[in-house]
Amino acid sequence: MSSEKVSEQTRHLFLRAREAVRYNTSDMKTELERARAQYEYEREHHARILAAPAGEERALAFAEAYDGLYAGMRSKVFLDQETEPKRKAVQKFRLLKRFLTSSSHVAECGPGNFHLAKVVAPHVESLALVDVVNGNPKAKLPKNCKFYESDGVHLPAKLNDLDLVWSAHVVEHIHPEEVYDHLVDVRRTLADGGNYVIFTPNRLSGPHDISRRFSNVAEGLHLKEYTVRELKQALKNAGYSKITHYAGGKGLYLKVPTWVPLLAEFKLKFWPRPLRRLFASFLPVKAILGIIIVGQK
Repeated sequence: MSSEKVSEQTRHLFLRAREAVRYNTSDMKTELERARAQYEYEREHHARILAAPAGEERALAFAEAYDGLYAGMRSKVFLDQETEPKRKAVQKFRLLKRFLTSSSHVAECGPGNFHLAKVVAPHVESLALVDVVNGNPKAKLPKNCKFYESDGVHLPAKLNDLDLVWSAHVVEHIHPEEVYDHLVDVRRTLADGGNYVIFTPNRLSGPHDISRRFSNVAEGLHLKEYTVRELKQALKNAGYSKITHYAGGKGLYLKVPTWVPLLAEFKLKFWPRPLRRLFASFLPVKAILGIIIVGQK
């Protein structure tokens, strides 16, 4: 389905998405009430997306969900869970820059408010920004950036021979049936030796979406959270020739052997969830469990 058609449909669905919130801004007295409103909204759209058949109907379900989510955040009906985005963008760049040169052609899947894109853009030749909706349509992007509206799974067909693609907190939002398709399509866009860098939270320390406040499993717009083992296997199945793991955060990243996060996962999966969450909050464990994985074409 063309991006123009998705855009046209999402404009018509915008009011429906807002109505699904079923709350008035003036009624949102506390953070808990706003969190509950967002949880109920995301849980409803979680079910709709998972139930929607692949293709146009699922693409529209994604677009409707995120149009309403961004509208709810802008109007303060929902929480804005992104804290210190500019600082975190600079930190992630410290890993990405290892894969970049001034002549690099790159793409970001799910750029959000473009904080990371604005940090990367001065250091590359071109940057494609791909998302289901433009979360910040008034943003002034650098001249070497171009936004593309997508179905949330595939990148535009015109993108190819890219040196690097990355996504930060995106794969957990993709329909589980389409993660393989996403990974294969990203590999298609890469030049030989190009890399796909994925930042995503680990299910064993989750859930990590708004449902964390109300549930023991991801029921919001995190359609599925993954473990290192699962995502490594998914990249292998999608044909990536080399898979590398990193541990770290806050701008410090170390390449680690595969067995390190796999051993941590193996031990933690037998722990009761409350104890697992507590242990996973300690910085060394958090650095190992947070999934930072690189697949090379």
